Amino acid sequence: MLRRQCEIAADNGLELLVETHPGTLADCGASTIRLIEEVDHPAFKINFDTLHVWEGGDDPLTLLETIRPYVSHYHLKNVSHRDRLSVFTPSNVYAAAGSREGMVPLFDGLVDYNAFFAVLSRDGNVEGSLEWFGNDAFNTLRNDRRQISHLLLAQSREPDMLKAV
Repeated sequence: MLRRQCEIAADNGLELLVETHPGTLADCGASTIRLIEEVDHPAFKINFDTLHVWEGGDDPLTLLETIRPYVSHYHLKNVSHRDRLSVFTPSNVYAAAGSREGMVPLFDGLVDYNAFFAVLSRDGNVEGSLEWFGNDAFNTLRNDRRQISHLLLAQSREPDMLKAV
């Protein structure tokens, strides 16, 4: 089924992205690699959600090294403690009255984005988006974007390689 959808996408000049996410066929590194191998189509790509990769028990940098040719987009968010990961379950995160406890700015959580951006900065073809579901969205995203820019400038790379959406 996914292969057929990739054929349709490719016929229209598009790619089909699957996000690394708990409870899906791409919920850990092994299942993501298996899915890539089973679909086996050049239009099949990965939306690499760094936090969810970490949540699934994989080191994001190790998995990225393995599947980098298949990654077309990065979702970037962070959490304060492993026991707060449920804050990102769809039933909570998309609920207006859902808890936001545990959501933290990108560089304040458990996933080491300094190391992650050090690797990404060596790749001139990166597209990503900041995910923020908490309060004060504009300031949080602006501050995260500013920190990304400073980090990339310090690594002598183009600061516009990622766009906050």
